[in-house]
Amino acid sequence: LARGDLGQSVKGHRPVTQMLVERLPATFSLGLVAMGIAMVMGIPLGVLSAVYRGTVIDRAAKIIAFLGQSTPSFWLGIMLMLFFGVFFYQQGLPSLPISGRGGPVTYILPAFTMGWFVVAGLVRLTRSSMLDVLDSDYVTMARAKGLNEKIVIWKHALRNAMIPVLTYS
Repeated sequence: LARGDLGQSVKGHRPVTQMLVERLPATFSLGLVAMGIAMVMGIPLGVLSAVYRGTVIDRAAKIIAFLGQSTPSFWLGIMLMLFFGVFFYQQGLPSLPISGRGGPVTYILPAFTMGWFVVAGLVRLTRSSMLDVLDSDYVTMARAKGLNEKIVIWKHALRNAMIPVLTYS
């Protein structure tokens, strides 16, 4: 291992290092897509949860965060394959591929499975950070100036709330 020689594969009868290098691009692209899905889902949901605290949106975000951190990824992956791959196919509905590497549609199930746990963390962290920022003086001042609430939330508050979120990511 110290010399960079991981030996020969028992099954493939090739160097293990060569097999790892061949699979590295697929692993990297899948991780990148999973992180993108997590950010696209987690950050807006955390912001909405903080803005509408105590409402149905907030409760739904808390449930998503709870399920995201308590659902094992291997179980979620199996259930998604069963539902979107097998059940949809049996019902004659458009299904998603459950294995292989092809076009962008093959990334949906594995990327969602990998990103689901990260979504939960991002929702909780974004919500907490946004709640702190929304109670700050400069947000109150921006509202007092008469700025549109969307601009106050998505421009002024979110920029400052993103500092711990980006550190987490």
